[in-house]
Order: sequence, then structure tokens, then C-alpha cells
Amino acid sequence: MMINFQYVRANHVTDAIRLISADPAAKIIAAGTNLVDLMNEDVERPSRLIGISRLPLKAVEKTAQGGLR
Repeated sequence: MMINFQYVRANHVTDAIRLISADPAAKIIAAGTNLVDLMNEDVERPSRLIGISRLPLKAVEKTAQGGLR
């Protein structure tokens, strides 16, 4: 079965934040993810994939609230 979704490449960090905030069913995708595998197995069904692999992101940091930034 084909899963319909939209792919958008974020050009700036603020674009990625705006896009993910506007669509609760969207997912972020970058290098090293297994999201596509989960979509193939019908575990995940995002309405939109937001590509962030070309953003100038150098590190992942934990936030005080337990999340990631």
C-alpha cells in the first residue's frame, strides 16, 4: 500500500520549527534515521516529512525539560 505524504526541505532552522509546529502529524527526517523503514512497515504514517539534513546543525543538546535541541 502506498502512503501519501509531502516532503519539504527546510532552508533554515526557523523554517523547520514553523513547519513542525503547524502540522502535528509531520516528522523530521535527516541522516541516520529509520523513519522510512517504519513507514514501509506501516508503523509511522506522517503527513509530511521535513528534511533538515542540509541545515547548519552541529550538535544535539539535552534541554532542562528532558527534550533535545
